[in-house]
Amino acid sequence: MKKFISLFLCLLLAFSCFAFCVGAQQSQELQVIVATDLHLDLESCKAETVENTNPVNSDFAHASNGGQLHYESEAIIDGFLKSAAQSDSEYVLLAGDLTHHGSQQEHVYLAQMFSQFEAQSGKKIYLVPGNHDLRESTIEQFRQYYAPFGYNQALETDEATGSYTVDLDSEYRLIAINSACSSKDGHAVTTQLMDWIKSQGEKAKQDGKNLVAMLHHNILEHVILTTALNNGYVISEEELDIANVFASLGIKYTFTGHTHHHDIA
Repeated sequence: MKKFISLFLCLLLAFSCFAFCVGAQQSQELQVIVATDLHLDLESCKAETVENTNPVNSDFAHASNGGQLHYESEAIIDGFLKSAAQSDSEYVLLAGDLTHHGSQQEHVYLAQMFSQFEAQSGKKIYLVPGNHDLRESTIEQFRQYYAPFGYNQALETDEATGSYTVDLDSEYRLIAINSACSSKDGHAVTTQLMDWIKSQGEKAKQDGKNLVAMLHHNILEHVILTTALNNGYVISEEELDIANVFASLGIKYTFTGHTHHHDIA
């Protein structure tokens, strides 16, 4: 019963969590868990009542906040990490919006949770920032907070954005892309960043690696009219053509978040 309740709460948090077996012909399987938009909100978690976290004085206060249980976020993330520790997956990939306010307190607290998870499970976490993560923190600060979770292990790093690559095993390489801007929801993928991504694609081919991509913003629509109604949610500028660029680089799997839609496109 407890496991069922934990799973139910995880779904209500509005972050997508999937277990994938990434495989290609004549390649070994790579098992990973992907989660996004954890939105740790310490301010709400420490509130004495649910009503204190929302102006709507109702048992359904969370409904006016995108269905997110901010006041349960710490407990749900803890439950998620415990489930991930017991899984067969080798890695946990987190595609941004780890925190809700992007404050130093939230980042430090969450990094401690991640460190404890790695120490106890022996599994690795790799992550990228989302727009919420940079609302009160710079990308330089973010990289310091989460240095053990990809940045210290990076093979190559784009210093301007903090994007990086890291080998997951002998066949698969993760390209972790920072698509977030400070203090706004739109993406920050530039032609300069795209040039770096293309260069990493060429290096992966030379090294005989299969690339797996992760970034916060979507590169395809998951709900009709998302591009028209929510400017910046989907990276769709013609000069970037990011989905086709990824395909040309042999990237068959891209993990994103931001829109809180549980969907595969």
